[in-house]
Amino acid sequence: MIESSKQSMQTTEKETQEDDMIQIDDFTKIDLRIAKI
Repeated sequence: MIESSKQSMQTTEKETQEDDMIQIDDFTKIDLRIAKI
């Protein structure tokens, strides 16, 4: 599960380099997913 989270974060980092607002939203979603786990 942890490795999958790292891969997701790397993917979002690449996508969010273009838009900081999306970066904040993606990190919030990741935090919620980790909290659920």
